[in-house]
Amino acid sequence: MHLLLAGIFYLFTSSSSTDNQTTCSLVSDADTTIPFSREAPMYHFDTLKGKTAVTDFYAKYDTTELEIILAINRINKSVIKKDKVLVMPDTLLPELLFYSPYPESLQGFDTLPKLVLISRRIQAFAIYENGKLTRWGPVSSGKKSTPTPAGLFHTNFKAKVKISSENSDWIMPWYFNFYAKRGIAMHQFFLPGYPASHACVRMQAKDAKWIFDWADTWKVSAKTGAVTKIGTPVIIFGDYAYGTTQPWLNLPIDKYSTMITPIEMDEINSYLPVINTDVVLRTVK
Repeated sequence: MHLLLAGIFYLFTSSSSTDNQTTCSLVSDADTTIPFSREAPMYHFDTLKGKTAVTDFYAKYDTTELEIILAINRINKSVIKKDKVLVMPDTLLPELLFYSPYPESLQGFDTLPKLVLISRRIQAFAIYENGKLTRWGPVSSGKKSTPTPAGLFHTNFKAKVKISSENSDWIMPWYFNFYAKRGIAMHQFFLPGYPASHACVRMQAKDAKWIFDWADTWKVSAKTGAVTKIGTPVIIFGDYAYGTTQPWLNLPIDKYSTMITPIEMDEINSYLPVINTDVVLRTVK
């Protein structure tokens, strides 16, 4: 199936308050307030019924289209089985960015070369370069008993393959640590469509490898062990509502259900002063 080239418009507006905090204009759709104005795609449910449903599904979509469908549903390919209910876009557009739940730009972050955002609520990451969205994708963060911590972190050290110290069967390709004390990292691992990790942030292989190659590592003094240069900022925010329907499964009912909210934008912006203060530690050679 060939990708249908359809138009989608991003109309981002903002205003500044007296304390120099950036606030975004609001629009309302289906009682959902979002922090930017945007013509969001429409979605519908598709149930893979019948003996040949899965085979027919794979025959219908090309590689790019399949990647978009998997990202929207926060799953790996192996999750697609008979009777599986999928959220499908009404129109398949040529780029995953058209389906981004994140704003096209972050005002106030335009001088920051690299930034990773990870939303626990919508189980999705975003990459910003000088305040512009360049990439997003699905994740699986920590399950209820071992949630991924929220806060401002930085990419520290990395390994092409790391074996978990808790279980030798847990092999983690494209491992990039962002919380050294607890050994929490971004890495490639199975995405089931809900938070399932032991606090790490699971990603698809292509996304984990891309971040592995793109993000900066820290530098540590060989003499003192002190960090002399910090890596790329990673902001983990939002709260996942365990025990309820995943937000992306509500998209056919509310097309804005996965969009970043004003409260979440405030949470993201709250880390900006610290990020700006740390600029010296990021630029040390």
